[in-house]
Amino acid sequence: MNILELHHVQSITNKPGGYELDIHVTNTKGEVVEQKVMHATHLFLGAGSIGSPELLLKSICESKLKINNRNIGIQWGNNGNVMAGRNFVSGNTGISQSTIPIIAVDHWDDKKHPFFAEISLFPINMEVWTALYLVINKVPKLGSMSYGKDGLKLDWGKSNTKKMRKTTSYFINSLNKANIGTPAHMLFDKGVAEDICYHPLGGLTLGHSTNAYGALKGAKNLYVVDSSLIPGTIGVNPFLTITAIAEYCMENIIKNDFSNQPAKNEE
Repeated sequence: MNILELHHVQSITNKPGGYELDIHVTNTKGEVVEQKVMHATHLFLGAGSIGSPELLLKSICESKLKINNRNIGIQWGNNGNVMAGRNFVSGNTGISQSTIPIIAVDHWDDKKHPFFAEISLFPINMEVWTALYLVINKVPKLGSMSYGKDGLKLDWGKSNTKKMRKTTSYFINSLNKANIGTPAHMLFDKGVAEDICYHPLGGLTLGHSTNAYGALKGAKNLYVVDSSLIPGTIGVNPFLTITAIAEYCMENIIKNDFSNQPAKNEE
């Protein structure tokens, strides 16, 4: 297996026996230095919940890829991500802080305000009496993607995040009442920012865009093995779940789609 760095697939085209990939090779400044065409009999997409759906939608829009699948680009979400902050917290937040969250608040059992909040860090080696949180909410209204002459369009706005913002405000206000503090107005609007996304998910979801193990419906030998398989939200940092689903898909692809293929002769 070869790993080709700085290779950017521009489009996928149906060809007899497989797929043709139009590729731009760039330097580290993002400048295109070479164009390539590669071919694949079996194609696996792992560009994430933005990259994989966009590549398929773009290729379909340009009439290069022929797929009978109306579920490409659906059930996208930001994993309920909302950033929040508190200033002037009681006591202090400490000078020595980790660079990754190691403590969280599990509040899923609350039926009215369910959430999971990671305690984010502010590792700047000075006391600022400021606490940050990455709140993961349920996503009651999922978004979707489409592609046209203006490029990729993500149908996602305040109506998708309204409930998340309300739940996050409840969390911040509850902490301030119990531990003294104010919403971090200088950092975020009323201490809450729903216009962020750490964990994008969805766009090519299992059982809708694909079958039960990531084979894209309406296409032959084209598979998805990334975060776009998960519909919108999962409740925690999704990296381990993404890895587990990718491994599950690969095991089933090998079992169901490759097990009957004749083995190559080895000399």
